[in-house]
Amino acid sequence: GVAGCPADSPPPAEGEGEGEGEGEGEGEGEGEGEDCRTLGCGDGERCRSLFGDAVPPGCFAACASSDEPCALAAGGSGECRVIGAFAEPVCRAEAADLERCGNDVNAGCLVHGSLCATFPDPALFPDGGALCVNPCVDDAACGDAALACARDLQLRVADVVDLVGVCAPVSTVGSACGRLGDGRLALCTGTQRCDRGPGESQGVCADG
Repeated sequence: GVAGCPADSPPPAEGEGEGEGEGEGEGEGEGEGEDCRTLGCGDGERCRSLFGDAVPPGCFAACASSDEPCALAAGGSGECRVIGAFAEPVCRAEAADLERCGNDVNAGCLVHGSLCATFPDPALFPDGGALCVNPCVDDAACGDAALACARDLQLRVADVVDLVGVCAPVSTVGSACGRLGDGRLALCTGTQRCDRGPGESQGVCADG
């Protein structure tokens, strides 16, 4: 697939989690200046950003050549690819929609048009991590009968006045939602909402 959020992309959208306030876009740094540009990286690693200069970079494992399997600096497996104008390839991964992305996990977005966005809900995102999401205004925008527009997570996208939803697998009343035990994020689509208690990471889909 075509990688989402290439190195020359604008900063991704701001996210909101179930109406709990606006996020910070796709930022993973601990604070201004507190990233690998000043702290450096380990041996055999390079300081890079998949999302351009607007997003704090991360440490990526250097590669000898492109299009080879490799071990990510953040853990896991990836593929050696060139990022932006740098000639030396580094090891990066491609995350599917609703999977973790960001420079801190060395992952861009696999699906063309998807955004790597953070959300402020600490119950769902205790580490402040980002997810690849495909924005939508209705079910038809998702382009797949198995997907529908979920409003559990909402984005503020440039040139769109209202908050928009994200595409997710079609849910049923009573199905599990929120952060599941294996780390996946399950959303409620259509008019359903995720019924979970304050501070709870999991719940069930209920009629809105």
